[in-house]
Amino acid sequence: MEEARWQFGEAIGLTTLLREAEIGFIIMDMKLRFRSPVFEGQSIRVESSLQALGSSSGELKQGLWIEGEKRPAVQAVSHFLLIDRQQQNQTVSIEGAIRDCMMQVLSKADDPS
Repeated sequence: MEEARWQFGEAIGLTTLLREAEIGFIIMDMKLRFRSPVFEGQSIRVESSLQALGSSSGELKQGLWIEGEKRPAVQAVSHFLLIDRQQQNQTVSIEGAIRDCMMQVLSKADDPS
């Protein structure tokens, strides 16, 4: 699911914006709900969507599906912050091009496609 979060960020152009601004993306908490086991060799799919965006934090929802299953094997909700990479304890407001990028996918978060 960590890799899927980064792929999601890359797909929307967020990782490039963060790198250019020297801003880090960190998970501050995560809630996982395991519904069924996932075994080695099974094909899986992870879907990620931005559910909420505040002034300095946001909420990302993820589901992990085993191919052929109708409901997710794992559901996760994580809350994130952005930090200044030069001053690692300094929280950064979500603004400018970074906010614009996130808002584009937030407006589509309820779209099942």
